[in-house]
Amino acid sequence: MNGSILTGGRLFFAAARDGNFPFASLIVNERIQTPLVALILQGVWACVLVLPGNFESLLSYFGFSSYLWYGATVATMMCLRVIEPDTPRPFRVRAYPYVPLLFVGAALVIVVASLVETPIESFIALVCVLSAIPFYYLFIWQGNLPLLWISQLHHRFITSKQHHDRLKDSDSDSLEQDSNSTL
Repeated sequence: MNGSILTGGRLFFAAARDGNFPFASLIVNERIQTPLVALILQGVWACVLVLPGNFESLLSYFGFSSYLWYGATVATMMCLRVIEPDTPRPFRVRAYPYVPLLFVGAALVIVVASLVETPIESFIALVCVLSAIPFYYLFIWQGNLPLLWISQLHHRFITSKQHHDRLKDSDSDSLEQDSNSTL
């Protein structure tokens, strides 16, 4: 699970970079270049998941939902190889399709075992995963992101260096255009 702790916050960062999450998640610690707010959000979410039970319940939530997504991701990649055979593949898997099929099978065993052994935690994790669907359609797919939520955070905080540089460049360009228009 520690690998997910180290990488999970970057999902919030990537979602914010794509415009699907508050821009505050783009705030990067200047000294060590880590997504500070995104990691804090992930820590808060982990605390929320521990509240109903204990660390074992967190493992149940995590194991069920993560292996559900891991298996779905690998299965989807296999489907894309059939649907879009001419798309360039940045990596190759030895013994394809046996290794991915073995992984999907193992992920399925873990998901089913979680459902059997810890049905309440697995159901809660499934509800959390499925709750993303209406949020996606309401806020992302329809383009109805809460503008106040994003725009105020966007202007108040210093975000990643790339975003900060982009703002600086656009400001200097607009200043040049303003000075040229007044002449």
